[in-house]
Amino acid sequence: SLKEHFEAGADGVVVLDDAGRILFVNRAAERITGFARDGLLGSELVDLLPSHQRALISDAISRVLAGVNVDAFDLELSTTSGSPVWVSASTSTVLAGTGAVILAFRDVTAERALEDELRSTKEFLERLIDSTVDAIIAADLRGQIILFNQGAERLFGYRARDVIGKKPVWELYEPDGARQIMRMLRSTSYGGVGRLEQIRREVRIATGGAVPVSMTASLVYEGEREVATVGILTDLR
Repeated sequence: SLKEHFEAGADGVVVLDDAGRILFVNRAAERITGFARDGLLGSELVDLLPSHQRALISDAISRVLAGVNVDAFDLELSTTSGSPVWVSASTSTVLAGTGAVILAFRDVTAERALEDELRSTKEFLERLIDSTVDAIIAADLRGQIILFNQGAERLFGYRARDVIGKKPVWELYEPDGARQIMRMLRSTSYGGVGRLEQIRREVRIATGGAVPVSMTASLVYEGEREVATVGILTDLR
């Protein structure tokens, strides 16, 4: 009774018995893997998976047959092209009473590749920011610090974990200093709206002392909306 519904769906669907053997394959699953259903029926799904992922299927089958749906998880499926595809798989207990498990999946290869690329870019930028000698500090418009690099740790004497999300940025400057910087950032007189050309200020370090710095700053926008400030400070001691 479910066959027509599965055949019409855009997601791949396989039905497995309690041993993980394939009982049914829909057209979308054929398209995603490249394998014809005649070649898949009766085979074990784990044959399409790398060895380190095979336990995922065994565990999912056991839990679904016990009446528990499993949270979506990623699988790396072999294909006829030789290039594996990444799929996001989900389960259903609809057939658990008959000793069968429904596994639905959709191709997320492009999404995962993009996520990996963005993760690599983020990690590179974090390394770049931390390798900078100057202090780099970013804060949201409520004044909460969201970035505090190693240069800032050396300048101020605080650890990043002790200030990010915990210490307001204005406590790092002389009284009313942060407010003055915001006024300059929104003015046309100091490098243009949203930019602050190099100026000399004093900052307050962890010991309570004042340290002279040379700094530049800018506003960060999303569209036309201000969302954060970034300051780059050079220790002048």
